[in-house]
Amino acid sequence: MVRDTLASCLLGCTGRGFDGAGHLPVRDCVRLFEDAGASEFIEKYPELCPEFASLYREKRHLWKAVPSIRRKHGTTTADDPPLTVSFLPR
Repeated sequence: MVRDTLASCLLGCTGRGFDGAGHLPVRDCVRLFEDAGASEFIEKYPELCPEFASLYREKRHLWKAVPSIRRKHGTTTADDPPLTVSFLPR
């Protein structure tokens, strides 16, 4: 029962690709999950909610890649703007 509830909550997080209602940038959302230990949790329980695991890994990879992409193109700023674009196919 607890596993089912947790799986439903994790699936609910994927509904808008971590974009939420637009108040919390994707970057901040991924950082929140990262700080809570989502990477370790997903490694231990990847089958609990495969949709969440896949989306989290994708967004985390993109979030970490943004500064290096900007450096490559010479557009790095001291404070990168929030990453609010959804990268999932519509």
